[in-house]
Amino acid sequence: MSDISLSERISWAEDNLKRQLDWISRHDSRIAVIFGICVAMLGVLATQAIAPDKLDTGSVAFSLIALVFLIISLIAIYFSQYPRTVSSTKSLLFFGDIAHMERTDFARSFCARTGQEHLDDLCDQSHINAVIIGRKFAALKVALVFLLAASIPWVIAIGLLRIAKGG
Repeated sequence: MSDISLSERISWAEDNLKRQLDWISRHDSRIAVIFGICVAMLGVLATQAIAPDKLDTGSVAFSLIALVFLIISLIAIYFSQYPRTVSSTKSLLFFGDIAHMERTDFARSFCARTGQEHLDDLCDQSHINAVIIGRKFAALKVALVFLLAASIPWVIAIGLLRIAKGG
């Protein structure tokens, strides 16, 4: 057996879980910027709308490409933000599980648990959060790739629509 005490292991596991949760904050701040840019680009594209008789194939094609890419980016943002609160374990640390318990049952269970059970719960929560964070950052990558992919056809569409408007 290792010379590391249970309380030290619990402290390490708590620190690890805190780091995992910090990554969620980092993700959320990045995704907010991407969301804002997507919405702004959609808004600018909408302001350039012109009468159907003035539309040409190029402006329609580039507008549609930009629109599709921006929508894909927004869908990826949605999936990165959609809360996954279904628990595969019964945790005394996860708010979703705690919320489904009566207060007295939670207090009794929490006070009766051993240090090892607490450590196991911390490790489970760290792993679950790491999986969630991995999914969030994968969706962030998709959102960013499609935002960047939308930018070139978006710029071209804006230019063509302005020309078609006569300005």
